[in-house]
Amino acid sequence: ERVARTVPKIQGRVIGSQNFGNELIKAMRGLEQEQLWLFSLDTRHQIIATDVIHIGSLRTCPFHIRDVIRKALKYNAQSIILAHNHPSGQSEPSENDLRLSKEMAKAADLFEIALLDSFIVGSDDYTSLREEGAFSVFDELKELETNMKQK
Repeated sequence: ERVARTVPKIQGRVIGSQNFGNELIKAMRGLEQEQLWLFSLDTRHQIIATDVIHIGSLRTCPFHIRDVIRKALKYNAQSIILAHNHPSGQSEPSENDLRLSKEMAKAADLFEIALLDSFIVGSDDYTSLREEGAFSVFDELKELETNMKQK
């Protein structure tokens, strides 16, 4: 049976992870399969495009990083936000969630696209990997590299 791809209806300017996370809960609540959503943003953090990158199963949502990058480049995005749901209702990130988000941040950076955040959405709450500090080591390395280039 084919699953309908519903385009996420979140629009506007992304100001903070808390408001955005709460919007994601409303939008993703009740999805029966894991879905990975991509939000492409311009330089003012205005959402310029939303895409369902992949619909998985009850437990997984495998995707190719190149599919995310391709969409972001198509819209000339300056930054992106990823979000996926856990149909179990739990928002705790798995080791795979953490690994793939870090790999996605590194890949996007090669194209000068910032991964602003990666959300895991449960039935009543969310986890922002940015808020949890999952990108801190990558951010510190990037800052160090920038400082070395300036010298």
